[in-house]
Amino acid sequence: MDLDPIDNSMDSEDSDGSNISGAVYDEGDPWGNYDEGDFGGAVVNGLDIDNELAIYDICNNILNDRDRDDIRAFYLRIKSNMSRFNFDLMCRSFSHKMEINSLYTITRRMAVLSDVNVTQYDCCINSCLAYTGKHTELDECPYCHEPRLDKDHQPRRQFMYIPLFPRLAASFQSPDMINKLSYRANFQHTVGQIHDVFSGENYQAMKSRRVVVDGEILPHKFFSDERDIAFGLCTDGFLLFGRKRGGPSATPLLVKNYNLAPHIRTHLENLICVGVIPGPKQPKDLTSFLTPFDDECASMVKGISCFDSMSRKVFTLHAYLSQIFPFRHP
Repeated sequence: MDLDPIDNSMDSEDSDGSNISGAVYDEGDPWGNYDEGDFGGAVVNGLDIDNELAIYDICNNILNDRDRDDIRAFYLRIKSNMSRFNFDLMCRSFSHKMEINSLYTITRRMAVLSDVNVTQYDCCINSCLAYTGKHTELDECPYCHEPRLDKDHQPRRQFMYIPLFPRLAASFQSPDMINKLSYRANFQHTVGQIHDVFSGENYQAMKSRRVVVDGEILPHKFFSDERDIAFGLCTDGFLLFGRKRGGPSATPLLVKNYNLAPHIRTHLENLICVGVIPGPKQPKDLTSFLTPFDDECASMVKGISCFDSMSRKVFTLHAYLSQIFPFRHP
């Protein structure tokens, strides 16, 4: 995939090979031996519910002042679209005041903290389809007949899927966000009046039905828990580089969280991107790019264990796809 908002190269060296970040990695840093799924030596895989609270406290107490400086620096780079060179220059300029780690180290820490692991899928060089589902074993695109691999047997283009659930679960780590997510549960429906998506017949009918996944009838009903999340998927394409109609384009896959009030759910910080279908052309098989999203939706309908930082209890989080905004290409 051509879009790479975060530089994940293995070092922060400039052209002469020297490290200009000014950061020296401390072997005593509590993150030094960390890996995904590891919290202070307690393995999370296979974690039982009784230990969730202890793990949550460990995660929140592990951050020191240096960690918080790294997070602030990372946030500044992302929000300001700061180049790698300028970021390293900033670190070096303020090294007498604070010690900030290399961009690679910070990026790795953010991945561990967020528990968001990106999955890459091969796709057509012209973005006709992704090689998922029934297309997994294909060697060339059935639409444009371009080969899947280059002469070195490497994929010519890839689509990156960013999982949704870890970011929905992260919302329940903030009491402030938990309060904001209560909009759906507190919504008062008035028959004959349309005030929001929750006034619609589809949502009202879903609440009385049991969940069915692949023919299996599950014991719970749609939105039976006040923390259940309703969300929609937007798949609208846009032109790159301000080009005229017919130019290169891309298609972001954006999730809108309907549990948030209408006046904030469309704010940029509340929209969740699960991937961007790369250009230069519009996809001919959009469903193939949505296969990992569909699989994740099935898991979230069944329910996934999540920790509520306000009640300090583990609960089963269900999230339901309520609307899909149809694909339109510029």
